Amino acid sequence: MSTILIHETETAQVRATKATKQLCEALGLESLKPTELKLLAIALSESVSIEIAHNPALAAKIKELFLELKPTPRIPQTKPKFHSPSEEMSKLTRQRKVDNKKFNPYTTLDPTVIYEMVGRDQFTKALSTLPLATLKQMAAVIGGTSGSKRPGGKASKEQIIDYISLYTVKD
Repeated sequence: MSTILIHETETAQVRATKATKQLCEALGLESLKPTELKLLAIALSESVSIEIAHNPALAAKIKELFLELKPTPRIPQTKPKFHSPSEEMSKLTRQRKVDNKKFNPYTTLDPTVIYEMVGRDQFTKALSTLPLATLKQMAAVIGGTSGSKRPGGKASKEQIIDYISLYTVKD
């Protein structure tokens, strides 16, 4: 008849605490301060290194326990490559050249300029490359000119893009 032992894996911290308590009890050193524990670790290392020279089985046991405690190397997860909006915009094909005067970096970007530049088919894709804050500014400009109710402060990026498209795309 065989017996199956269920071995729960303990953290290295828990095992270190248990092993230190057992060692202190065996040596009759019941209450040690953290600084004294460091000295005990040095004394233990020195005495074990002497003993290993005479006892290869002890060396094998220590190595076995060390390899058991050693964490397995983690495989690094690949992170999705970040593309800036300008990189994404550069992938779009221009349908029409737009006058540089319409691009003013100090004012809110006009969605009609983007629409003229990339055309109807790529307009929503072009808008999706822009940050949410920029889209909200564009929606505010459209709301002021069209008199319509724009999406609220908690609106998602998709809702704002739909709103901008509704008032910009020409049929």
